[in-house]
Amino acid sequence: RNDPPLCPRRRAMQSVGTPAKRSRGQMDAETWTPLTQLLEQEESQARDLQPPSSNVQFVSDHADMHRGQTVRVVGLKARQELNGARGRLVRFDPGAERWHLQLLSGLETIKVRPSNLELEQEGET
Repeated sequence: RNDPPLCPRRRAMQSVGTPAKRSRGQMDAETWTPLTQLLEQEESQARDLQPPSSNVQFVSDHADMHRGQTVRVVGLKARQELNGARGRLVRFDPGAERWHLQLLSGLETIKVRPSNLELEQEGET
């Protein structure tokens, strides 16, 4: 039989198993998996692959510091360029003994020991 040559797009569609002869209304429900189902499967697999130590519990208070307070970074040796930077406390990770600090510059969130943080008094700039 002499069929006209397929356009490249149709040829590509046939090569990945898309039924070229059927209209959209005629596709089998078994052929397609809904996106929500695919996303749920992906999340389930990701949960199964997480190590047990990833079940970290965060707290909002530690010693005299509380979530939302503004602090200044001091005494860092590994990232000295961050000394003097200001940020807002997000949460405390008791396992790592570090505060998650959102820099006021908005560029990043860092993890810092409480000993490397100074509370800013209200009205300080």
